Amino acid sequence: MSPEQNGVRQRFTAQEKVAILREHFIDKVPVSQVCDKHGLQPTAFYRWQKEFFEKGPMVFEGREERPGRQVIAFRKSNVTGMPMYDA
Repeated sequence: MSPEQNGVRQRFTAQEKVAILREHFIDKVPVSQVCDKHGLQPTAFYRWQKEFFEKGPMVFEGREERPGRQVIAFRKSNVTGMPMYDA
């Protein structure tokens, strides 16, 4: 009997949730099998999936702050003492 059937609620860490989602998305295990394996209700799985994709863009935020080509060229010119320009 799963913990959910005993009336005990399971708590999953963020890493565990991602690992469970990966089983479906990467390993192509059907949601029903993933949920059965982990004693998870499908509604919880789909709620995690929704949250995962809604918050996914935050992983890539801030990449625009990386130095552009002009800044990199300036840094190289400071190292060599010769100005470098990108065409």
